[in-house]
Amino acid sequence: MFNKRLLKYFSKELKYVYLIVLAQWLILLVHTALSYYHVEVLQKLYHHQNIEIISYMLIVLGLIVLRLFLQRVQDDTAFKVSTLTKSKLREDVFKKVYQLSSPCFNQATLTQLLSEGIEQLDIYCSKYLPQFYYALLAPLTLFIFIVPISFKVAITLLICVPLIPLSIIVVQKIAKKLLAKYWNSYTGLASSFLENLQGLTTLKLYQSDKIYQDKMDLDAEDFRKKTMKVLIMQLNSISIMDIVAYGGFGIGVILSVIDYQNHILSLGQTLLMIMVSIEFFLPLRLLGSYFHIASNGNEAANKIFKLLDQEEKETGSQMMTSFESIQFDHVDFAYEDIAVIKDLSFSIKKGDFVAIVGKSGSGKSTLTSLMFNDYQIQKGKILYNQIPIHQYSKKTLYQHLTLLQDDTYIFKGTLQEHLALSGNDCTKDYLKVLKLVKLDQLGGLDFMVEEGGRNLSGGQKQRLALARVLLHDSDLYIFDEATSNIDSESEKIIMNAICELAKTKTVMMITHRMYFSQKARHIIVLKDGHIQEQGTYQQLMQKEGYYKELYQSQENLERILHHE
Repeated sequence: MFNKRLLKYFSKELKYVYLIVLAQWLILLVHTALSYYHVEVLQKLYHHQNIEIISYMLIVLGLIVLRLFLQRVQDDTAFKVSTLTKSKLREDVFKKVYQLSSPCFNQATLTQLLSEGIEQLDIYCSKYLPQFYYALLAPLTLFIFIVPISFKVAITLLICVPLIPLSIIVVQKIAKKLLAKYWNSYTGLASSFLENLQGLTTLKLYQSDKIYQDKMDLDAEDFRKKTMKVLIMQLNSISIMDIVAYGGFGIGVILSVIDYQNHILSLGQTLLMIMVSIEFFLPLRLLGSYFHIASNGNEAANKIFKLLDQEEKETGSQMMTSFESIQFDHVDFAYEDIAVIKDLSFSIKKGDFVAIVGKSGSGKSTLTSLMFNDYQIQKGKILYNQIPIHQYSKKTLYQHLTLLQDDTYIFKGTLQEHLALSGNDCTKDYLKVLKLVKLDQLGGLDFMVEEGGRNLSGGQKQRLALARVLLHDSDLYIFDEATSNIDSESEKIIMNAICELAKTKTVMMITHRMYFSQKARHIIVLKDGHIQEQGTYQQLMQKEGYYKELYQSQENLERILHHE
């Protein structure tokens, strides 16, 4: 089971793989020499011949020391292959992730690739590949060694050897789809676990934690079943290989004993054939046990190469003098082969205050990435001031658009250092905005914020991030779940600031809180990646459609929670 691209990728490291194979082959020769020498001594004892004990001990000791040395070379080289493999993969993946504005995998999947995926490829290169070459070399070497002793036994053993790889090929065809499903279930479970953990506060707030717990239980059970199917497949394949390996060994022993009874082989030759017969099959038997490693390694390689193949889109050089409008014109977008945005068309003009609402997974937050040209759309156009987005440079987009998400990172430093990140260096503006977001009582501009904002509450961290945003003079402000997972007081402070900002600037607000959407002058309701409804709050409530259904269901949940 070879991945040609993987071999090409590790072409420089293959010399160490060949060194491992050479060490294994030399160990086989040493082992065969020991077997031959032991048999010679046993035969002399059987015939009551003299044995030079000192000479015998020195030769055996020398061969054992040589074997230990070769084993050390094999282990050290395997460790070197392991180190080089992991460092090269991780370095290339990190470089690619750093270069890409938006990788084709989410955070949890990337974590799995960098840990489990690379570990699988490490074992693939340091164990499976050397064993594959050695498993081909060992039977041929032993065949050449024993064919002068007994051609019949040698050819019989050689014929039995290919039965093991044939059984592996049969199992491989059965296991290919199974392993792909197993890997997808594995990464999917990790992604959903991380997402549920991050949104636990929101789930508790709306008493939906039990629903998501049950869903995660189902995902975990599905992963358990797929894991058990993989294990059953592996155990069955191992059983088949054991039958072939030990069956072939048994045939070799029987034929050797028959030849001994017929005086074709001497006692020493018979013992040697018995000792060598098992070595015909053990390398391929061990290769078979590495089969699942190769399968997982290939799956991991395909995903890693998918990431490494992703190219950063070439962006234009045109600058935007001012923001007048953004337009989505029949846009389609798929993420990891899953359609997220479907035939989406809407526009935001200068001075608008637009709210984007919808259930989780409806494509709301994806719009943010598309507006910054982070992803390549499959169909349609995104236009700024009637000019396609790809003609603009990233720099000009960052100058005219400002984004606040729910997971903005807070660095270690004083409040003044944080606010200076906005590009505004006016101390009076700093004090004014701190008062607006109710952080003026923390201790002034010299107040030290710890790394990650550990000495601030969740709401305070988000308000500090909002203060930076407000100080950054932009044409279009995008708030992506800016009030998610924070206390009610901080929610009100942030919403008041957003509404005040919307009086003079263009604002797009993505929110899961339906109540906040009524403050916008225009509301776009997404469902499964397309626009289900749009209009003002009054128009949508009078329509009694999807928006009103979402609004009232959330209102009822909050009312129940409030009564409790």
